[in-house]
This record gives sequence, C-alpha cells and structure tokens, in this order.
Amino acid sequence: MSALLPFVHRGGRSGDSICLPVEPGLFEEFPKTVVWEGLTLLKKDEFHVTLLNITSLRNGAGISDETVMSFLDEFAKQHRFEPTAFLDDFRFVREGERASVVIRCRVSNLEELFREIRRKFNIDLPLQPAHVTLYTLQRNGGIHIPSEEVMESLPPVRIPELQKAAENISAH
Repeated sequence: MSALLPFVHRGGRSGDSICLPVEPGLFEEFPKTVVWEGLTLLKKDEFHVTLLNITSLRNGAGISDETVMSFLDEFAKQHRFEPTAFLDDFRFVREGERASVVIRCRVSNLEELFREIRRKFNIDLPLQPAHVTLYTLQRNGGIHIPSEEVMESLPPVRIPELQKAAENISAH
C-alpha cells in the first residue's frame, strides 16, 4: 500500500501537485459566499493544502515524475502530514479573471519535506506556503501561490464573519 493514499494528485493550471485533503466539516461555519473588492466569491466544495508543486520540482531538478513520486512515497512513510493550526490570516489572490480568498495554516513536516528536497535534489525550491483556498470566483478554481514571499505580498482580507469562523476551527 502506498503511503500517498491520503494525498490527492491533481493537474492544475500550474502543473501537477501533491495535496493534503482537509475535512470539509472544519469550514462548515464559514459563510457560503463573501464579497471582497466588489467580487462575490463562492465557498469551495472541497478543501486541501497543496504540499508541493510537482512540476516545479521536476523541471527545476531535471528529474522524472517517477523519481518525484518515489521520493514523496518514501518521505511520507516516515513523516506524517496534517494541518496543526489555522491562522487568523486570510489573503486575497487575483490572477487575471480568477480570484480567491485563502486562510493560512501550519502543516506538520512541510518544512522538513522542503529541506530534504533541497538536500536530495540540490535545488533551491521555495517552501510552499501552507494555506487552504476557501473561496473562489469561479467554482472551485484556485490559484497557485508559489512561495512565502508571494504569500506575504498578497493583501490581507478582513471580514468579521471569517475571523469568527476561524476562531472556531482553531478551537477544535
């Protein structure tokens, strides 16, 4: 049995990624829609944390998908990934016609994964900023956030209903 079974491998606009599913019930208290910068954004149907953009690693290190997946499988056998905290830090992401609101979080062993990637493949791949996309302009269409630097540059979202709902998931 593969250690990656709880992970979702999906093709996206930015390439293939390894994602950690997040229980939808955690976000039950969040409103179905939010309005930000004049846009009505819809709450997603599924939630996940993107752990790694496979395409970035594959292209940057010049390795095959099989090498990436084998490495991830071995790493996941020894390191459990799970959200450990959701932060009161919402950000707005806009790319062309697409828009999203994300909540930042912490995921166990994510920094260790990137340290091992840098060591094993001799690549300076930036740490994937841990977050869950909660709302999108297009149904369930997220936007890739490639680094902490990009995440920090995104404008904060201050909506009281989101802050209140975030307090409740942090208490779980």
